[in-house]
Amino acid sequence: MPEHLGQMKLVDLKRSIVDEKKSDLKKGKYAFMSKTYLSRADFLDASLGLNEYYTWVLYEPRENYRTVETYRYSWGFEIVTVGDRMCPEGISPDAENKYVFKDVVLMKCPLVNWLRKTLADQAKSDQQAKSVLASFEKELDAVGAGVSQETLSKLLGIS
Repeated sequence: MPEHLGQMKLVDLKRSIVDEKKSDLKKGKYAFMSKTYLSRADFLDASLGLNEYYTWVLYEPRENYRTVETYRYSWGFEIVTVGDRMCPEGISPDAENKYVFKDVVLMKCPLVNWLRKTLADQAKSDQQAKSVLASFEKELDAVGAGVSQETLSKLLGIS
């Protein structure tokens, strides 16, 4: 079992060879004759048919699983369970057939939804940066520093 989330690998069950005699597929216990791991490059290969994105999401019962529910309703995520295409190496499913590692659960969503979420997160980050910069400019003007936008951009390394 991995110690850290960064050590976790996802096994692509569709491209791996499972020894069905030694495995219990209904319980998500697999013995492999050959294993294929998911990689970022796989998403660029249309022949693989990967149309879902997989990620670990905070799974906190004390907060009524708020993060899981936000991902589910905002971006169409679903919890990965036994029988899905991917499974995390070294983790057995829990009693509800979910893959839980410490305080996170493995979830998936349509790839297009992940791309939309990434774009929305980037736009939000850009807007926050612009807001901080505008506030900084106001403070400079208030104290009479009067630095031009061009000079400020050069100083901060913004193009």
